[in-house]
Amino acid sequence: IIKSKLDNQLKIIGKNKKLEKDATQLIKETLRFQVPEIIENSKHAIKGVNFIVHQFQDLDIDLLRSASDIFIDKLSRHSVIFLASSQGLFIMRVTKDLKDKINASVILNDILKPLGGSGGGRSDFAQGGIKDTQKIDAVFKKAKEVIKKILSK
Repeated sequence: IIKSKLDNQLKIIGKNKKLEKDATQLIKETLRFQVPEIIENSKHAIKGVNFIVHQFQDLDIDLLRSASDIFIDKLSRHSVIFLASSQGLFIMRVTKDLKDKINASVILNDILKPLGGSGGGRSDFAQGGIKDTQKIDAVFKKAKEVIKKILSK
């Protein structure tokens, strides 16, 4: 009887994992369709460099990373991308052609540190977060200020 119950529980766990995987794949497909519209509605440019600051609702860090990959694929040159999740997670991306001039890791820390957050990464990719999700709006405001200042130099 115990083995039978254990087998049933393992089957249920297996089904849940498959459902989670399917849901994640569906979200990624949805992002592929949403990103071009987000770019069209959110893209700004300063001195020939595009920048986007956008917040997604309830994406975990893996999905936020996937979204950033899609942005980079669509905006392959001259672009700075700052993405956030309502969970207090952030990703900063810089296209490869700008990574020697603009450091994503330094910028992300400049944005997050004053608001109690932290982050790290490479010159073209950085991720971080804040514990207090009440500060997300302040992070967004700071991100726009810092990115505009850097691009205006």
